[in-house]
Amino acid sequence: MTALLTAEEVDRGIAAAYKEAGKVRIPGFRHGKAPRRILENFYGGREYFLAKATDRLVQDAWPLAIDAEGHVPLDKPDFDEIDLVREGTDFSFSLSFTVRPLVELASYDPVEIELPSQEATDEEIEAQIKAMLGYYVTFNAVTDRPVQAGDFLYAELETTADGNVVEALTGENVPYDLGSGAMPASFDEKFIGLEIGVPAEFDYQYGPGELGFVGQADLVHVKATVKTIEEKQAPDLTDAWVREVLEFESVADFRARIAETITQQKEREIPQLRERRISDELAARVQFEGELPAALLTANEQSIYQDFFTALQRQGMAFDAFLANSNLTADQFRADAQRQAAELTRQELALDALARHLGLTISEEEILEQFEESGVDDPAALLAQWKADARLSELRERLLRYKAAQRAQEEAIILRPGEKTASKTKTASKAKAASKEKPASKEKPASKTKAASGAKKTTAGQPADKGASTKKQDTANAKDNKA
Repeated sequence: MTALLTAEEVDRGIAAAYKEAGKVRIPGFRHGKAPRRILENFYGGREYFLAKATDRLVQDAWPLAIDAEGHVPLDKPDFDEIDLVREGTDFSFSLSFTVRPLVELASYDPVEIELPSQEATDEEIEAQIKAMLGYYVTFNAVTDRPVQAGDFLYAELETTADGNVVEALTGENVPYDLGSGAMPASFDEKFIGLEIGVPAEFDYQYGPGELGFVGQADLVHVKATVKTIEEKQAPDLTDAWVREVLEFESVADFRARIAETITQQKEREIPQLRERRISDELAARVQFEGELPAALLTANEQSIYQDFFTALQRQGMAFDAFLANSNLTADQFRADAQRQAAELTRQELALDALARHLGLTISEEEILEQFEESGVDDPAALLAQWKADARLSELRERLLRYKAAQRAQEEAIILRPGEKTASKTKTASKAKAASKEKPASKEKPASKTKAASGAKKTTAGQPADKGASTKKQDTANAKDNKA
């Protein structure tokens, strides 16, 4: 793109260069009063001041020029050869920078997602009751049968991965509760049928996210000898037991209170789940060939790290302690952050595409309204500051995504688990056809252009679930990010 400066702006820049140079003390002249001819002789010529003025004018002008065009660059710009400014003459210079790729979605139809019922289901109530009764089970030793599903056992275990001992699954008397969910069901199955005192060996290949403490290996070798088997006996759920132990009036009262608790929890969680699933569905529609732009991935990864470590600092926890508590290595944490950054990048590109498709815009009045809602002392002054700092395009970009996300939320079709609609099948077919007919452009993954036409925390310790930006987050950022 090309940035333009008027002759008046050039003259002011040149005058500022002379004024700055005049701060030095020159013999025979009062401080700051030496004429230009004397300053030119002292500094080696008029070209010195023109060069100083050119450099300052370019550095001050390029962010404002980019912002005025509505771009959010992903890197520092490159400049073509720049001539020196001349008094009384307009001045222009050309620059190029990396911008977000302009992608399309395979479909712009309303998103269809599945969400659980907001009311507690019988299955959820029964599962919660079972979990609570688990605190009151009794253990009865068993000696006349092999291990069965649901048993609690002690075993001598030796577990290795890539020849290295897995400490968490190694010991002479390791307690293990089959069916507790501490390990995948496919791991529990290896113990079914084992008899007390009879050594056994088996290999176990875990899936993604399982046995995170093992390292890079996907296969572990286990030597196991069951020492004792205990059968769990849950109490009978009766009105008398509920009154005596749990202090509820009856089983019906107990179930009603559990249902109420589950419903309240869903009221808190389902809106967030709805937002995440809509964002994921939009991201899945992004048409883009090849690698995502490295600049976008890096920026979002750094943002995830910043959010995560800020939260960790608030909790007063060291990173090493977090890794140990989460059974993660630093490499696994980094890989998860990179995965999240890729997901976030696709979500952002999807919302950008939806905003363009819907023709959404953000006016200065809307930005001012956001500042007012954020509670800053002087919204107008903050708006002027963001203008001067060339930050309005950055804020517009975030607010446009928020608008697009809100529209997607409003128009989303919500299905219950297992429910299907004819429109869902139709949408999927259209998306598949569109994907075949309209491949993503290869020109704009992160290309540099002189006339740029586009613009820009899980498993690893929950480093900030960063889906679509929210209005509260954006206005809060506006208060804090005074450049």
